[in-house]
Amino acid sequence: YGAYSQDMIYTPEDVSSIKQYAYLRGIQIILELDSPAHAGSGWEWGVETGLGNLAVCVAQEPWRSFCIEPPCGQLNPVNPNVFDVLRDIYRDSLEILGNDSIIHLGGDE
Repeated sequence: YGAYSQDMIYTPEDVSSIKQYAYLRGIQIILELDSPAHAGSGWEWGVETGLGNLAVCVAQEPWRSFCIEPPCGQLNPVNPNVFDVLRDIYRDSLEILGNDSIIHLGGDE
């Protein structure tokens, strides 16, 4: 979910390599984990795994009725599993990038 194919993702090793490449050139990596909206693609797996709807209003049309700009999809704040998944994502991201990293959480809604 959320990728064009299984081969079109960044592995933890890819991210570590990019981080090292950037460091050697004086570039800081800022990871963006867009939330709470623009969170449709990549969150559809919750129902299949027993976690319920992790995102709501995903790809709804007409989009003007469901979100400020397309694509629609917001994290589901009434599903407690969302917060567990986010905690895991943040923890994994910091493990790969390091605790001194800046992570942008979106929030442009």
